Amino acid sequence: MKTFTNRIALFAAGALVLGTMAYGQNSVVKAEIPFAFEASGKTLAAGEYVLSPLQSRDGARIVALHSVASNRSVLAIGTPVDPYAKGGSAILFRCNADGCRLAGMRSPEGTVNYSYGHKTARAQESSMVAVPLRVSNGD
Repeated sequence: MKTFTNRIALFAAGALVLGTMAYGQNSVVKAEIPFAFEASGKTLAAGEYVLSPLQSRDGARIVALHSVASNRSVLAIGTPVDPYAKGGSAILFRCNADGCRLAGMRSPEGTVNYSYGHKTARAQESSMVAVPLRVSNGD
């Protein structure tokens, strides 16, 4: 009887863990970006974007940015998470006179940086702009 009870308890715990994982996978991360920006060498228009983390290799963080309006996506490959740069969830842009470029994503766990090599013309003064991320469940 004890074995049967242990199996029921293990089954219930497994169902709880799998249910929690499935619930987390239904979460959608969105950002309303109010300006055009550059990511992975592509210029993207202002608008609503859905961010989808993809499987990472060798610690690199990969995210797909999908424009809701144009139905276009771009992949960005970033550094491993920097646990010392924590904060509120936001997508970060480095902006100067030439425009804005995707610079990183910040979360309570840390920050992932996206760097595409800086041209000397872009080495001028720039500022960091943070656009908050919002999480919704399944919509």
